[in-house]
Amino acid sequence: MFRSLIKLLNEPFPHYNSQRERLVMTFGVGFFIAGFLYFFRPFNFGELGDLVLWVSLGFGAVTVICVASYEWLVPRLLRLEMDLPSWTLWKWLVYTLGLLGWIALGNLILIDVINPGAQFSFKNWLVHSLPQTVAIGLFPVIFSGLYIQLRAAKKHQRNAQEIQLKAQEVGATEVPNQDAAIRLDISDNSSDALIFTPEQFLFAQAMQNYVEVVLLKDGQIERHLIRSTLSTLARAMRQQSEQILQSHRSFLLNIAKVTKVEGNAQGLKLALDGLADQRVPVSRTFIAPVRAALGNS
Repeated sequence: MFRSLIKLLNEPFPHYNSQRERLVMTFGVGFFIAGFLYFFRPFNFGELGDLVLWVSLGFGAVTVICVASYEWLVPRLLRLEMDLPSWTLWKWLVYTLGLLGWIALGNLILIDVINPGAQFSFKNWLVHSLPQTVAIGLFPVIFSGLYIQLRAAKKHQRNAQEIQLKAQEVGATEVPNQDAAIRLDISDNSSDALIFTPEQFLFAQAMQNYVEVVLLKDGQIERHLIRSTLSTLARAMRQQSEQILQSHRSFLLNIAKVTKVEGNAQGLKLALDGLADQRVPVSRTFIAPVRAALGNS
């Protein structure tokens, strides 16, 4: 059971991509907090009398503001990449616990506004505001996280099963310029260059100011790090082969090399020829073009 829990905590966790999903999540949390406080009235809320509705709405509004500011600020400060397989359930839980602490700070500020006699201090945040916020939000956070992950995983696993993989037919299709060499400059020195054909290309992954290019030459995997951008590489590759497409904001792949389609909570995963232990992710944004390229409508 312990191993199963560890495995679950290390499973990729889905992150919303669209602005609409962010708004629904942000205001949904705010409405939940306001409704919970109004109907259940914990922490002596019943003593507020006619003010209970307005105070509940106030805490709901503070929650919306805290969630929106936290979601905008923290990923940028920490440079979090939430759409990669490395973004797992346990990381999301830690991230969300930080959000609860941020909301607790907002709640303490609201209490100080409502009741100027209340002492605004770190001790009050740690002893009163934080435990109360965690008491309300911890279990909904845990269960919602598990639900979101399991639902997304089942959905993408079903999508992977529905895709009738036709990689062999795609790979056998005659595509012009498959033997035309592609030259990529590795450094400012014009004599340093990486030369390969589209047929040898497996995938490329963006790494800040660099791109890792993975090739299959004579049955051997080669990895090369070049100073470039994924968009620059994509333009150069697509001039040579229509089978090169983007599957993720950080990944470019050769669709002819796909041997298997799998699914997880974040989207699809593609197994490539010659890569036994590595999968190329397909984010939700790119599922449709990848499906079409594999010969599925």
